[in-house]
Amino acid sequence: MLLVEVCCNALRSTTEHADSYPLQQLLYETMINKIIPTVAAADKQKWTDAAKQWRLPFWDWAIPQSDTKKFGFPNIILGANVTILDQTSTNGATKTVVNPLNKFTNTVDGTKVPMGDTATMKQFAIDYKVKDSNGSAQVRYPTS
Repeated sequence: MLLVEVCCNALRSTTEHADSYPLQQLLYETMINKIIPTVAAADKQKWTDAAKQWRLPFWDWAIPQSDTKKFGFPNIILGANVTILDQTSTNGATKTVVNPLNKFTNTVDGTKVPMGDTATMKQFAIDYKVKDSNGSAQVRYPTS
C-alpha cells in the first residue's frame, strides 16, 4: 500500500541522502498534519502507524533492481496504477488509482493546478520554504 501525497511534479532518485531529507520531512509532515486528519476516526491509528514506519523509497539505479532484475527504476515507479487504502472508507477498503510516482498531474475539477496555488489549493497548497537567491521557490522543471 502507498501512503503518500506527492508534493511535486519531479521524480528524483534519493541517492543523495542528505539532499532527500527535507523532502522526506515534508512528506511526513503532510501525512501527519494534512492527510491523517481527514481519515475516518476508526482508521486514524492504522494510518498514523503506517506514517511512522514510512520511508522515502531508495533505489540504486546502477544495479539491477530486485523486483525487475533490470537496471533502472523499481516496479513501484513503473506501474501506471497502484492500490492504496481508501481514506473515505471505514472498513479498510482499498482502491486502485493512477500511480503518482509514475506520473503526477495535480488537477482540481479537471484543471491542472500548481501545488503552490493557494487560491485554488487552499489548506493543501504547498508553501515552498526553500528559496533561491531571487526569492523564488526551488522547483525542478517548474513548467513541466
